[in-house]
Amino acid sequence: MTVLESIKYKIKMLYLNQTKIHISVSINRPKVVVPTQEATIIGIYPNIFRIETQEGQYTLLYTDILTNNIMIAELQK
Repeated sequence: MTVLESIKYKIKMLYLNQTKIHISVSINRPKVVVPTQEATIIGIYPNIFRIETQEGQYTLLYTDILTNNIMIAELQK
């Protein structure tokens, strides 16, 4: 299993368990900055996943976790 496949699997498990996650996002293109806050994963797809925070909904790439543009506290354990 590759690192990216492992990340996808972990996100899928968080999604299936319907747990709140604690996420911090900093991406330049498109410009998305979400300071550390609670979010809910609302959808998972082959190359992206969607989250919802109090501020709105965002579409994120799994590769952004790999490049540390997205930090999910529950994956850091």
